[in-house]
Amino acid sequence: MQLDNSDAGNNRKGNPRLGIGRWQKGQSGNPAGRPKNEPLLSPEIRRQLRDVCPHDLQGRTWLVVLAERLLVLACKGNPAAIKELLERIDGKVTENLQLDLQLNAVKSMTDAELEAIIAASGGE
Repeated sequence: MQLDNSDAGNNRKGNPRLGIGRWQKGQSGNPAGRPKNEPLLSPEIRRQLRDVCPHDLQGRTWLVVLAERLLVLACKGNPAAIKELLERIDGKVTENLQLDLQLNAVKSMTDAELEAIIAASGGE
């Protein structure tokens, strides 16, 4: 692993990070990744959500009990519960800021600049 010493003031010896929060291009912060045989939490939670909740007098599953509790909290005005419900129903809101910035940059280019980009990318 080679370090980019162009920002040596922020780079400790042996650390592939470039400055604060930046990694050398192509360098992973977790090169080994998650261990292959490490059990995942999500499948176990999904399995247990189908089980009957022992604390529920009506014999409902954990999933039903938790969904009802989330709805009650949202109805009481809990912002976190409202956000969770909306994201589960409609999906998480995405930001289009990067796309808007790129679109504005393209709109400000001349025809010659756009043609040069197309030519460089192998387009017609």
